[in-house]
Amino acid sequence: MKLFRKTRTRVGAWILNRQAKSVKRIVNVISLKQAKNIAIVFDAGDKGIVDEVNRFIKSRTEFGTNFTLLGYIPEHVTEHNYISDKKKTFFTVKDLGFFMYPQSESVSAFIESTPDLLVVISRYYYFPLHWVVKLSKARFKAGASKPFGDDLDFMIELNEQNDIYLTDQLAHYLGSINENKMA
Repeated sequence: MKLFRKTRTRVGAWILNRQAKSVKRIVNVISLKQAKNIAIVFDAGDKGIVDEVNRFIKSRTEFGTNFTLLGYIPEHVTEHNYISDKKKTFFTVKDLGFFMYPQSESVSAFIESTPDLLVVISRYYYFPLHWVVKLSKARFKAGASKPFGDDLDFMIELNEQNDIYLTDQLAHYLGSINENKMA
């Protein structure tokens, strides 16, 4: 249903801004070493990003970190073989309401959870991902400065050539946060 999509998205953005005013979250700067629960929001339609997410999770398994993943599959991805489970959830355009925001229970549960760290991995702006990032109650939000920089606590500026290595950059900079100076 592509009818009036831009208008419906604008109304959805207005609803998002109203709901975001009532979100209460505790911001707590945390290093990657201290984060025990990490939530990752990502563009599941981009194979490079999916590989990057899997690589990041694999690199953190030895630290006993719990991961919760939420992937958005854009409508231009016609074929996907992703299966949701307790740790991984995927949603598509079919899971969006009339005003283009996610309405599934699993996405709502993800938004309401309070992980230590929320990592956002996407090259492109998608309103449903913006909805999740802005309303998330994560204690610390990190990702690339574009496209969701205004809603993040920690941003990495990446150029076009090396944006696939966002998780490496986040691991480096979040890993070097001094734990001794944190209260």
